[in-house]
Amino acid sequence: MIKEIIHPQIHYYRNAIEDPSLFIKEIEESNSELSRNSQIWPWEVWESSDKNRDYGQSKLCYLNIFRNRSDVDRANAKNCAMVAHRAISAGESYAKDNSMDLGYLPDSFLIKKYYTEVSMGAHTDLSNIPGDEGTVSMIIYLNDDYTGGELEF
Repeated sequence: MIKEIIHPQIHYYRNAIEDPSLFIKEIEESNSELSRNSQIWPWEVWESSDKNRDYGQSKLCYLNIFRNRSDVDRANAKNCAMVAHRAISAGESYAKDNSMDLGYLPDSFLIKKYYTEVSMGAHTDLSNIPGDEGTVSMIIYLNDDYTGGELEF
């Protein structure tokens, strides 16, 4: 990973995922064999909280629940672990640079893909679960052929 410090509290890590196109290909090809009992869930509609708008699709990826019932699950477990390892490495680097405790890390993450010409508008990413507040926010972009995606803190 190549770290770029944009602001003392905003770090950009290039090449966090070594081969994003391979990662995308593998999670797309495995979708037909997945269920909610898999390491990665199948694609599901990602909609607004009021259910009035569809943004795209999302997959839930578990880190601590090794289900590994098939070759596909084992491959997905490796992909989940790779993403988690890279995110943790970036988070630890950020925490060290800012003399802070990294704090709570979730046991799952979402992979999301937007439908064409869809945007969420201004919003916040907060958990509704007490004690589940994050210390840092991380986003891993798997492609760079999009517009938007600006972050504001």
